[in-house]
Amino acid sequence: MTICLRAATRDDAGDMAALVNMAGEGLPVALWARQADHGQDPLDFGAARLAADKGAMSWRNATVATINGQIAGLLITDELADTDAEVSSDTHPIVRPLIRLENMARSTRTLAALAVFEPFRRKGIASKLLQRAEMGAGPAGMSAIVTDLNTDASAFLARHGFAHAADLPLVHADWNTPSAAWVLMRKQLH
Repeated sequence: MTICLRAATRDDAGDMAALVNMAGEGLPVALWARQADHGQDPLDFGAARLAADKGAMSWRNATVATINGQIAGLLITDELADTDAEVSSDTHPIVRPLIRLENMARSTRTLAALAVFEPFRRKGIASKLLQRAEMGAGPAGMSAIVTDLNTDASAFLARHGFAHAADLPLVHADWNTPSAAWVLMRKQLH
């Protein structure tokens, strides 16, 4: 089995939407459902957003892992600014704590999405994608935000040198999750 990493293309957007939703534990679909046209599948809406040329969650910021030409995993990273992002009254309540945690991780390269399809897990794909991300680490290292109940993700990150940095209560709104908090994990590389 050979794991190949390549830059994502616009044509990967459908698989990317499924993987972004997996990485986000269902939150992306909850947000996409609010923005989609009546009757439009939230994953289709998400795929269209990921197929856009601009935005942090664009195919242009993504790397896919393939096995025998089939997409197995996804990495999307973003370098966080060295100044705080604004949290205003217009900001959706679900994402406010995420922005506040990102503000605690300024100048890091953040793992916006890191996920592997079930049949390909435990084969080193996520580790290989993480190594790729770390090659472009921000001046303050790396960061990731996971939910308190995503013990697989937090254990994976801890095995790779990430440590708990902060946590904030999670806002459920119309996202059905048993989790209660967001957890910021950071790794210094320099």
